[in-house]
Amino acid sequence: MRKTECRKEMDEMTSAHFDEGMALKRKVLGDDYVDRAWSEAQNDDFAMAMQEVMTEAGWGTVWKRPGIDIKARLMMNLAMLTALNRPHELAIHLRGAIRNGFTREEIRKS
Repeated sequence: MRKTECRKEMDEMTSAHFDEGMALKRKVLGDDYVDRAWSEAQNDDFAMAMQEVMTEAGWGTVWKRPGIDIKARLMMNLAMLTALNRPHELAIHLRGAIRNGFTREEIRKS
């Protein structure tokens, strides 16, 4: 495969991961949160690069891997954020868990 063909294939794969990541990110965190984060990153090259990497790699690759459904992934994430004492991120993902079908009772008992 020629370098340009390989690059095109990689760009398409990257684009697919980014698009899938953005859709999942919006599903979990909500449009308002995602739109606000992107808007705040517009004038900061570092923040925008982080948004892009997390959307593509974090959400589009890691969170989309097969084998674990979204509900189990959300619960593991809540457990890790609790154990790591990350209250800001925990609050965001608690809202995401509720948005995606968890009840407060399920979260409390887990």
